[in-house]
Amino acid sequence: MADPTRPVAIVTGGARGIGAAVTDALAARGMTVASFDIEPPAGPGPEDASRACLTVDVSRDSLMRSPGRSPSSRRPSPRS
Repeated sequence: MADPTRPVAIVTGGARGIGAAVTDALAARGMTVASFDIEPPAGPGPEDASRACLTVDVSRDSLMRSPGRSPSSRRPSPRS
């Protein structure tokens, strides 16, 4: 389980490319990272409890307000 005292970052577009690199860099610096992306991750990511990858379209407000989509309602878990 993630440490609730760690700083938290949300990275949009974090499943691939530059976004994935930013996610990795933030996690390496000790942050808990939630990655929001319209696509699932391109491949398996590092296995640790400091990251969560949510497949969601952040451009659609109704999806971001759905139950279970709030960053505070979900603890980070290993990317799959």
